[in-house]
Amino acid sequence: MVHDGTGFGEHAIGVAHELARAGYAALAVDLYSRGAPPAQISNPDLLAFLRSVPDHQIVADLQAAIDSLAADPAAI
Repeated sequence: MVHDGTGFGEHAIGVAHELARAGYAALAVDLYSRGAPPAQISNPDLLAFLRSVPDHQIVADLQAAIDSLAADPAAI
C-alpha cells in the first residue's frame, strides 16, 4: 500500500488493514518520513516537500517492502 501525496497516515493504514482482512498480504510503506512524525505541510509547500525526497530513496524503500513481502512465507 503506497500512500497518496499527503503522506503516510490513518487512511493508508486503514486501507492496508482492509486488504489484510480480505485475505491479501498488505504492507503500508512510509515514503516520506520513514517512521518519524509526519511533517505538517501547508498546501503551498507540499510539492516542494515531495520533490525533496530523493527518487533513489523512494525506490529503495519500495524495493525493501517488496523484498520483505517476498521473504514472508505467509505472503506467498
